Amino acid sequence: MEFGISNKESFLRPTGFSTFTPTSCPNRRTLRLKCFPSECGLRPFLETPVSKPYISNISGDIALPGEWPWQVVLLKEGLHVCDGTLVSPQWVLTAASCFEGSNMPPKTPWTVRLGALRPTGSQHPWMQESSLIGVVTSSSGSFALSRLSDPVIPDNYIGTVCLPETGSHSTKGDEFFSLIWGNKGDRLESVKLNVTTCHNNGSEPSNLICAIEGESSGKQYCQDTGLPGKPLFLHSHHDSSGKKKQRWTIVGVDSGRRIGNGKAESVTCAEWVFEGVRQSLDWIKHTTQGISEAGENAFAGGG
Repeated sequence: MEFGISNKESFLRPTGFSTFTPTSCPNRRTLRLKCFPSECGLRPFLETPVSKPYISNISGDIALPGEWPWQVVLLKEGLHVCDGTLVSPQWVLTAASCFEGSNMPPKTPWTVRLGALRPTGSQHPWMQESSLIGVVTSSSGSFALSRLSDPVIPDNYIGTVCLPETGSHSTKGDEFFSLIWGNKGDRLESVKLNVTTCHNNGSEPSNLICAIEGESSGKQYCQDTGLPGKPLFLHSHHDSSGKKKQRWTIVGVDSGRRIGNGKAESVTCAEWVFEGVRQSLDWIKHTTQGISEAGENAFAGGG
């Protein structure tokens, strides 16, 4: 791959395809490139100067290329019925309700789109597409981990989100976001939320996370503009040691189940309810790491 170095921007930019040209080296100076495993919860494209023109030309809550690299569109027989989140290169976390009845893959064909800003129709060149080969559901009946036919290739537009650390909590300055499909379901948009107390009668699951839309959003969305599997993300600005570091973590999923009186007795369109994933961390790690390491023969596609 040929690279050009811009003195103004001080970053590498590809200038061609995988070609190499012999050259002399009079100054005895070389450049070494080393690949590292991709980190979770990062948005590489938005951290580079290349993204600045996109950010300056698009305003509001409309999703930008690479802004939500872990967002997954789940299509059942071509219809957009659920959303999901990429938590490892071959596993998508979503709602168990997506696969109720006879909807289990591979009997029912499911298509997965990653990096998509629109659920169907024409797509951007960076989008990756895969299919599902099976599903593992949590014992609580809330969550499902769906396995991709092939691992995702991380790049500037597609990557994994982080899982919460055991015992970690949000701190001052942290922000919460979710995603919906605006423009009549045809455009990915983000909604900033404020986590609040759940108003329930005590019979609902203990892992509920309730939120209301932030005043800065400028408009009110309905939670019903989303689909089962819709995520709740935590945007933290510091790591567990207090060191400044941007990181995105999934903390909740809309399970698609009716809870209590409607959605935890929601009284306005702007209230959102998710089921927290923290109590299911052991199951998520065991499934994504154990089955992936054991290979295809260990995967039964259910349970």
